[in-house]
Amino acid sequence: MNTVIGWSLILSAVWWVLQMGFVTTFFVIGQPYGALSNQSNAMNVICLLPLAMLIHIYTYQSQPLLSLSASAVGAAGVLLTAVASYLIMGGKISFAQSLPPVMAGFSAIGVWLLAGFLMLRGLAPLPATLVNFGVVVGIGLAAIGLLFLWGDIQAGFTGGAIWSNPLIYPVLALVATGFFGLPVWSLLLGRHLLMLSNG
Repeated sequence: MNTVIGWSLILSAVWWVLQMGFVTTFFVIGQPYGALSNQSNAMNVICLLPLAMLIHIYTYQSQPLLSLSASAVGAAGVLLTAVASYLIMGGKISFAQSLPPVMAGFSAIGVWLLAGFLMLRGLAPLPATLVNFGVVVGIGLAAIGLLFLWGDIQAGFTGGAIWSNPLIYPVLALVATGFFGLPVWSLLLGRHLLMLSNG
């Protein structure tokens, strides 16, 4: 089990890096790099799904309802993000139309990771640093939903009102920590699980 989850997390980090490369190239050159970016985004979150096994196995006995609820929220987040990515890739929806489900999806993934790794404290053979890192990443990703709702209520990010509120900057810092911390954490956790499976 650790081998499957470990490699899946490492692949998630690889897809994240590819997505950043593709989206950057898209803004310089154009298609097909936008489609490749959306494909990579979908694969990035899909590769997080096996992690649900780890969380569920170690938390179900002590907190069955919370464990199942967190897994359901995480699965819904992965589904929302992946489906929206494939729909925009297929030209079924626009980039603007994809934002609500993608942001909601990443926020749900954040809630899942936050709840899951809070429950995992002391229950799994994982270093406290990796568990706490997972909690931080979860908080950051969950904040994406707050950022979107906040922006929507105050007439979006193109309006001036949201940027005049100094509270927006700590939220942006949280989001950046979650978004850019996700591949680093995935890589470190994946590597640790592979070491456990070999040791």
